[in-house]
Amino acid sequence: MSTASQRHKLQVHGSDSLGYRTVRKTTAIADQTWTDSVAISAIDASTGWSATPGTGEAWALEGAPSGVTINASTGSITGTPSGTGTYRMRVSVSDNASGGINCFSNYFTATVS
Repeated sequence: MSTASQRHKLQVHGSDSLGYRTVRKTTAIADQTWTDSVAISAIDASTGWSATPGTGEAWALEGAPSGVTINASTGSITGTPSGTGTYRMRVSVSDNASGGINCFSNYFTATVS
């Protein structure tokens, strides 16, 4: 299976009809190269978002290798990946003040060898 990846600068704007928040992402998370069973350096997924960690946002990570997680309050991605391969991950932040209506995402790829 061949996988090609590209880097994109993602800029997302949005607010719900009540105007709770406009969130945007202008700084992409760089693609990563990790070693199987070795702890990764923490990645601050909150960098580049207009949403500020600890002010009512909830962070989520999908598609990560086993052992890698995100802190739902701070957006910090940490852990020790288990399993080689290429993983396309989605980082998302939702505005709790809107009941999760506002949800914005960014994607990055990690290769674990």
